Amino acid sequence: MLQSIRNHIQSWISWLIVGFIILTFALWGIQDYMGGGANAAVASVNGEEIKLDDFQRAYQRERERLRQALGSNFDTLSQDEARLKQQLLERVIRERVAQQAARDLGLRVSDAELAAYIQALPEFQDNGRFSSARYEQVLRSAGLTKQGFEALQRDDLLFAQLFAGLRDTAFVSAHQFDAAVRLQHQQREVSYLVIPADKFKDAVQVDDKAVQDHYAEQRERYTTPEQVSIEYLELAGADIAAGIKPDEETLRRQYQERKAQGAYDSPEQRRARHILISVEASADEAARAAARAKAEGVLQRLKRGEDFARLATEVSQDPVSAPKGGDLGWFGRSVMDKAFEEAVFALAPGGLSEPVLSPLGWHIIKLEESRPAHSKSFEEVRPELEQAERQHEADRQFFEQYETLKNLVFENPDTLDVASRELKLPLKTSAWFGQSGGEGIARDPKVVAAAFSDEVLARGYNSELIETGANHVLALRIKERKPAAQRPLDEVRAEIIAQLKQEAMQRRARQSGEELQKRLAQGEDAETLARQPGFTWVQAGMVGRVDAKLPAPVLRAAFTLPKTQPALGGARLDNGDYALVRVTNVREGDAAALSSAERLALVRELTRGAAERVYEDFVSARLGRADIARYLDRL
Repeated sequence: MLQSIRNHIQSWISWLIVGFIILTFALWGIQDYMGGGANAAVASVNGEEIKLDDFQRAYQRERERLRQALGSNFDTLSQDEARLKQQLLERVIRERVAQQAARDLGLRVSDAELAAYIQALPEFQDNGRFSSARYEQVLRSAGLTKQGFEALQRDDLLFAQLFAGLRDTAFVSAHQFDAAVRLQHQQREVSYLVIPADKFKDAVQVDDKAVQDHYAEQRERYTTPEQVSIEYLELAGADIAAGIKPDEETLRRQYQERKAQGAYDSPEQRRARHILISVEASADEAARAAARAKAEGVLQRLKRGEDFARLATEVSQDPVSAPKGGDLGWFGRSVMDKAFEEAVFALAPGGLSEPVLSPLGWHIIKLEESRPAHSKSFEEVRPELEQAERQHEADRQFFEQYETLKNLVFENPDTLDVASRELKLPLKTSAWFGQSGGEGIARDPKVVAAAFSDEVLARGYNSELIETGANHVLALRIKERKPAAQRPLDEVRAEIIAQLKQEAMQRRARQSGEELQKRLAQGEDAETLARQPGFTWVQAGMVGRVDAKLPAPVLRAAFTLPKTQPALGGARLDNGDYALVRVTNVREGDAAALSSAERLALVRELTRGAAERVYEDFVSARLGRADIARYLDRL
């Protein structure tokens, strides 16, 4: 266009216009001149812009959520990208309206509140305490900046404040409660007859025209989705640790340091059995004396040679140790009652105590074994020291190599070869996979999301480092790419025939069920109708809305039928069979029959539902009054 103007310039005014256009492009760029820009707004809400960058990040998070939720079905859904983006934009607009409403009401989230909330999240804690290093690592692996993540959390807390404030205005009336009880705790007497689809297998045929028509109408269903093969570098702490051999001097120094701190000292221990004759703390002297006499009798039986374990099982009143022959296992000092401990530590192995009184009653004790105090030798703890030192050194090397890998991947965005040579990491190649994932490394949703991101797939750059486990990251790039392709009819013919045949069998089952329903409605006997081969009436009896003994479609159908009795309906079962459903009695829920816990749970459920409706109505009203502009061409 500029050359055309230049060729026809006739006056200094034309040159002035050209100069103005060139200057404009130079200062602001073509994108801004044309109304776009690298970070243009995709919408405006009451004058506040929703930037393209923010929307794209939200879109990537939504795609990842859908990919994990839908699995193999995600490939089909992701093809309608425009609709997904428009739906997300409406949600983002709604959130911005709610955010503005919260600010208008004076709601705020302070920096201290935000920090306390984030530090309490278990994802960012090591050994129960907030770790800045863990925080940064998790955000980095998720592709988030601190500023971006904290802004998201601040918004969430602000929404929670708004919801909490509106929730307090919600209430449930007695009438609403009674109506909910009648409905939710209603029971129905249900029976059903299953008409198997397989019954019509031999009666159904699929001709070639039906196959061709289906293929023509449903071509999008018979495409191979876009697939990629990636090459990637893995940096794994476990691989680093495997090549580390701690030196002897370091191990012995650590042993001496820990030994000086008492880390390897084991106090003396005893293993004993006991027989308890229990005495209540409130027992009088006569009861105590009777218990003592019983304990003396047990002691005499032991002295006459009866087996301690067998006698403990017979007479001990300790419910924990009696089934184990009175065995208490190994224990040290300051574990048992003081009098019990003194008696045990005064015995030699095999010795019996006199009756010992504790708050629980009278004990007869037998010492089985004793262990003297012991300090573990270097050789005993050497494997433990080696493992700790190996892990410590592996962690140090991992984080050092992590930084190197991150920089090399960024500085050389169109190749992983440089990082591979520098860090001596083998460059690996994956099998083909689509947006629903695949085998091996492609099982990880974060790997799949990175491979199909605009940065990697469209622009051909390396991915950022992806955390796939503790001290385990990788970087990837596209090696090969296969576009989506139509599968030939001959390849899918058998699949189509099987589907069309199954659909026809299901239709025949439904038609048969509907015919039987008409005959029942006209007064024919249910048991007589059910005598056809393969048919059986199932008498389920009175059931509630949640009852695992009925197929879910039968239960749903039973509770959507009118209360008039008998009521008849039908349902397609998950396996394609058809069920004829009959309801012969309806019993309303009774609030008086609910326990206090059930009443409280229902009140909470109804109040929560009411609060959600109040919140949605409030935001919808604000949305209706908002000044909103949408720029869909920028999505």
